[in-house]
Amino acid sequence: MKHNYFNYPNEKLPPYGSVAYFSYRKLSDEKKEALYCLDQIKSQIISCTEIYSNIEVANEKMNWWIQQVNAVKNNQSISSPQIKTLLKYFDKELLYKNLIEDISHAIENSSNEDRVFLEHIEKSYLGIETLKASYLNDFKTFDISIVKQLNINNEIIRNIFQMPKHYYNQIIFDKKISPAMDSKAYKTITKEWLNKYSKISSNNLKPLITMNKIHHKMVKKSIKKVNNPFRDALIFSPLALLIYSI
Repeated sequence: MKHNYFNYPNEKLPPYGSVAYFSYRKLSDEKKEALYCLDQIKSQIISCTEIYSNIEVANEKMNWWIQQVNAVKNNQSISSPQIKTLLKYFDKELLYKNLIEDISHAIENSSNEDRVFLEHIEKSYLGIETLKASYLNDFKTFDISIVKQLNINNEIIRNIFQMPKHYYNQIIFDKKISPAMDSKAYKTITKEWLNKYSKISSNNLKPLITMNKIHHKMVKKSIKKVNNPFRDALIFSPLALLIYSI
């Protein structure tokens, strides 16, 4: 993959041309900041547990994130700018509970080379998606089944786009995945995974649904145009992402 659309640079607000920029563009800057901080943390955890280049560096970073999240619970000094920002918007117990669940699951999963795809997409980063939904819902009660499906949708598409990087880090969801797989195998695997994708609606969660919609259109076009993700990848222009968001 020549461009990682699931990497979120350490900036206060989503940079122009990113999926997050077009997903959150109708929100206030405060809401953009809160959601984008959660995107950044998810991106950092993924970089440490799934798509790392150096395992020792990744482990050091992951230990640092564990310390930062535990500092929330223990009222200790925090260095992470993302967590500092999130504490302006979230109750610390709610923030800790959901972040530590995601981190714990990511670490546990990182040592498991042969993973069950459905279990992976159901559990991975549900805490961060729940925090987003809680914030957009003004911390009122909401339908958790909608959030679970949103997260499944996100994870299906992220794992399709990151298929080559997962392979090289020995993260195996299907033994047919390899640099030598043909177009038929690639399209069969992605079709099977996308069978778990389901469109949803919710007025309060429109920014998250918009992100789902953009990613879904991206992956459908990519599957149509790309025969082997180890050799080819599409680049999506800001104009294309804007159109996908409408």
